[in-house]
Amino acid sequence: MKKILIALLFWAATFSLQATHIVGGGFSYKSVGINQYKFNLTLYFDYINGSQGAKDDYAICHIFRKFDNQYMDSLFLPLEDSSQFLPYTNPNCGTAVNIKTQVLSYGTDFFMDPMVYNSAKGYYMIWERCCRNNTVSNIEFPGSSGQTFYMEFPPVVKLGLPYLNGSPQFVPILADFPCINQNFTLSFAAIDPDGDQLVYSLTNPLMGNSSSTTPRGIPPIPAPYEPVVWIPGFGFDFAIPGSPALKVNPQTGLLTCKASMAGLFVFSVKCEELRNGIKIGEVRKEMQVQVVDCPPNDPPVIVMNNPQGLRLGKDDTLSLKTQGNNFCFPLKLSDIQHDTEISFELKVLQGPTNLQVSNLYFIGNGSDSAQAEVCLPPCSVTPPGQPWKIRLLATDNGCPESYTDTLDIYLDIKPNPLEVPTINLNGVFPDTITLKQTLPLLVPVQALQSQNAGIVVSSSLFTSSGLSFAKEAGMELPSGSGFGTVNSNIVFSGICKIPDDGIIRVQMVVQASQCGEIKYDTINQIFKFLPDRPDLRIFSDYAGSSNQISVSERASIAFKVRATMSDGSLVFIVPEGTLKTQPGYLFPEQLSGLGSASGDFRFDATCDGAGGQYDIMFLARAQSCRDNVLLDTLNYTFNLNYGSDSLGLLPNLLTYNGDELNDVLSLDKIAPNNNCASEFDFVEIFNRWGHRVYYETSRDFVWKPDLSEGLYFYSLHFKRRKPLSSWLQVVRNNISEK
Repeated sequence: MKKILIALLFWAATFSLQATHIVGGGFSYKSVGINQYKFNLTLYFDYINGSQGAKDDYAICHIFRKFDNQYMDSLFLPLEDSSQFLPYTNPNCGTAVNIKTQVLSYGTDFFMDPMVYNSAKGYYMIWERCCRNNTVSNIEFPGSSGQTFYMEFPPVVKLGLPYLNGSPQFVPILADFPCINQNFTLSFAAIDPDGDQLVYSLTNPLMGNSSSTTPRGIPPIPAPYEPVVWIPGFGFDFAIPGSPALKVNPQTGLLTCKASMAGLFVFSVKCEELRNGIKIGEVRKEMQVQVVDCPPNDPPVIVMNNPQGLRLGKDDTLSLKTQGNNFCFPLKLSDIQHDTEISFELKVLQGPTNLQVSNLYFIGNGSDSAQAEVCLPPCSVTPPGQPWKIRLLATDNGCPESYTDTLDIYLDIKPNPLEVPTINLNGVFPDTITLKQTLPLLVPVQALQSQNAGIVVSSSLFTSSGLSFAKEAGMELPSGSGFGTVNSNIVFSGICKIPDDGIIRVQMVVQASQCGEIKYDTINQIFKFLPDRPDLRIFSDYAGSSNQISVSERASIAFKVRATMSDGSLVFIVPEGTLKTQPGYLFPEQLSGLGSASGDFRFDATCDGAGGQYDIMFLARAQSCRDNVLLDTLNYTFNLNYGSDSLGLLPNLLTYNGDELNDVLSLDKIAPNNNCASEFDFVEIFNRWGHRVYYETSRDFVWKPDLSEGLYFYSLHFKRRKPLSSWLQVVRNNISEK
């Protein structure tokens, strides 16, 4: 604890700037995990008149225990965000008073150990800074008066159980200011994350222990904290004089006043947090407000004309005819002040309770007027002799008080008979349109209804004999819906199925409906389709005269396979067959192309394969008219000829006597044919004691036993069959001895 206090003293000594342009702020905190809390300090800074060097990068806040004012800890809250500014309801108002308030947000996470923060009466946190603006009008010596922000919060455990809480969170406030002798409201409402009861009241801003010599109030001193010294005639409940003076609604936090003098006034709002009727904490928000002697604001004016161009006055009647969709009538909103934003609304004074109205918002954009409109629901009809009465209200956003103009009129809405819709081909076309079934065609179609009523377009297909014909892929028929106009198309992009005579009749219907009334129009267009059958072929450049192909072992064969489609559509080649299982087979699993596709086939009869008869089929596939699948095949039978496994007898005796008869070991008689079946790997020979005396990998090996006589063992290894092993007796029989 002492180390923390020493660090605070050193930190305070290194900074001595006075926060003369901090105009308000307050604390809040919230739970972010088990016993983990995020503490925040929000400061409001005079961005225009304040010194940028007076903004701290950190705020040092101190925690004390309430029941004995015991110092608990100090938190360093770094500046997290300074990009926000308090907004004005009317952005122009900030320019008028040369005030721009920057929001400085400080925060840090802090673990509140339940073994430490368990005092039943809770804790409080403070932040102290000197000094206030010299121009504050309602307190003594503001330039040397410190400011202390204060928050109370409960322990994290009560009666041995976790006690979860987050402070009330003040909603973002506006920078709006009061004008002398004008009603003023400003919301200081808060939201409690735990649903606790909130009670608002005005309270004394705290001066605390900071001063011009110790601007940060270091070392921290516990409560109580001295309030500001009010100038005679002012107080926490009379911070802004007026009739009425500044007050706060205890349930809503809404500030109200009608100020009677100009100046800069400081005040503080306390929000107490109650759970089950017992206070568990409080937050405060302190603020300075500039009261201004504002120029006069002229109210807006509503101008509405009837269809004949005559201006409507109070209680005049606007006569209209019903429409099937929302229908609107225009009006003009005027204001002497340029660049005024005007909100507009409509209220029903006499008429159906479910009448739909439009609440519109407009901006003058440098002129003195804006165009607006009032829209009524579809099919609105007033009872005979009982017009509806509505009230139009236009409200400006003057600084700071808004003014309103009101116009009451009657609406008399009579039924409007529905006109018959029309549907036609959009262009010049013959009675019968002839085309090939695979060629594309687009015919625009337009449906119209002169009253902008809702219309729906639908289509059907029929044969020349009047039977229904099913729509298929490659057809798009006119359809859609809208108000007044629907544009659509008849589209053929290649169809497969056509009637025997090729004739299809397209029947198009437009239905108009409005307020329960329905009317139709129908048109027919005949199409005659000429059959178009494409040709699919598959072939190769193999030179043989038969589809029977013989291939000997270690031999190869190659040729190109190609498929063509006469209409240029997509064609595929897919190989199938038992030859694909043999090593040495090479051809892509699938080939494709527009109009044609080709690939190189190759087969190598390697020793890894097996003799026998194998087939391969190249399947060509294409689609004509999307769902008419065409197929063609190219088939070959491969006879793979592999040599037989012909092995001779294994010798068991060598007479190494120089007569060149039976005096060496080789493959000449054991495996004379060098085919795949007898493909040689290596030979090895061992003496009777198991020591290898010879090893060779060449098929042409010759072993001359120039060793001593005796019994040997040898093993012949082949790559595709089991080894051959036997014993071998070597005898030296000198010819001269005979």
